[in-house]
Amino acid sequence: MENLPVVDILKVGLSGLVFLFTFLAYRLLQQEQQRGEPRDKILQSIYRFMWMSVLLAFLVGGFDLLKWLTSDNGNEEQLAGLKQQFQQQLMLKNQEIDSLKQIIETLNENQLSLQQQIDLGLYYAQAVGWGKAERRDSERARKYLFDALRNHAEALSERRKAEIVSGLVNIREKITDEEDFAFLIRSIEQYKYGIERELDLAKVYWAATYTNRDILRKRRLALVHFLKAAAGDFPRSISREDIADIGTIIKQLQRVDNYLRQKGNDILKSVRKQDKEKIRRYLEEWQRHWSV
Repeated sequence: MENLPVVDILKVGLSGLVFLFTFLAYRLLQQEQQRGEPRDKILQSIYRFMWMSVLLAFLVGGFDLLKWLTSDNGNEEQLAGLKQQFQQQLMLKNQEIDSLKQIIETLNENQLSLQQQIDLGLYYAQAVGWGKAERRDSERARKYLFDALRNHAEALSERRKAEIVSGLVNIREKITDEEDFAFLIRSIEQYKYGIERELDLAKVYWAATYTNRDILRKRRLALVHFLKAAAGDFPRSISREDIADIGTIIKQLQRVDNYLRQKGNDILKSVRKQDKEKIRRYLEEWQRHWSV
């Protein structure tokens, strides 16, 4: 008993106290059994002491079980709170869009400066991204943003050009003209850098397949740039949504591409594991099988 770390055991909490009671009951029973003639009253006291220890042990287990059972409810409440917070933010965004539209209706487009037209186009493009836009909103965004890049690029900063390109990428699925697609591709290559450049190119090429022209080539180019984004040494990684897009494009191309039919699933596994060396190797091998 002298070597028993009583203080350390009690630091554990209620479970430590229960252990200490149980151990003391065992020691008392052992000492009483060593007597030539055990005393009945002492044995009854030890018996009650041991039952009290068992009861406390059940209480400790019950507290842990209750904590475990209520933890899921706590998570559900937390998720409900996050969901409500997201819905409130979405409502605020929708209100912002509606208020902006009301202001726009009162403006005379001929009186807007170049920067105001760009801001207006970016707002419309963002509305398309939020899913809070009408058809004419995407048309106005395309009009203002393409006009700014095509006719006034020399008057804009590099950062402003990159913002315009991002706005046009937001409405990529609303662009149906091949010349507009080609111009947007050139603008991304000129004004975007790093992983954003590769992802923007991939998304635009993939969206361009809906024009029903050069579909196979565009799908291949979309996958090339997605894989370059996944394999590049960039400060951030691709998102889950990007990985899902890669999987979809690989599945589409496996119908006509023998190499992807054999290696497509392995490529997707490498992307998920972020094995950049394997992705680069697969990309080089695949590109040797076709020309773009």
